[in-house]
Amino acid sequence: MKKLSKIYLLLLSGLSLSPMAFAQFQVTLVNPLKAKTFLEFIGYVINFLFVASFVIAPLMIVIAGFLMVTSGSSQKPQENIERAKAIVWYTMWGVIVILLAKGFITFMLNKFGIQVQW
Repeated sequence: MKKLSKIYLLLLSGLSLSPMAFAQFQVTLVNPLKAKTFLEFIGYVINFLFVASFVIAPLMIVIAGFLMVTSGSSQKPQENIERAKAIVWYTMWGVIVILLAKGFITFMLNKFGIQVQW
């Protein structure tokens, strides 16, 4: 019990002195992002997702191809072939949606005359 009260007193005294001890230090935060405005930040996020989708899409096609090739050795080959077709179908539509979204954003920015450096 005595040991606990000593620790409590040390913590209490440390907390009371901490504002005075740290008053002489100045903390500055540096922006880790390249974007200076919120619109530029959104542009960087959109470009990242655009590039990432074109990295993920071929991987999904390869996974679907692997699933289709190995479906002959499985218990339910027709089910695996249908899954592979669905993966290719959804990947294709995902790429189309991403291309249309990027085009729509670019069109709207040009329509309203907003110039953003991404």
